[in-house]
Amino acid sequence: MTLTEFIDESIRLATEKGEPPVAFISMRAKHGLVTAIRLCVDRGSSGLDTADKLGMLEWSLEAAVLKFPSDFPWPSTQKNARERLDWKRNAHRT
Repeated sequence: MTLTEFIDESIRLATEKGEPPVAFISMRAKHGLVTAIRLCVDRGSSGLDTADKLGMLEWSLEAAVLKFPSDFPWPSTQKNARERLDWKRNAHRT
């Protein structure tokens, strides 16, 4: 699976659950896929709370960064993705 396929599937799944990621779709059209993901993850506006609410953390933008690290060669973006996803996962343990 490619990054594009991963994101397209995550959009499809979220839309099926009634939460289409409209803001991200717009950013993707404006900036391109990798830049849109990087901007969202680095700004903390990735929709991670919605992904968590839908039970879709494994389909989040943060998960995409970690699953396709060669597409995101910026250490800060990888760090942000890892920390935010770990924080969400750990929040469910308490």
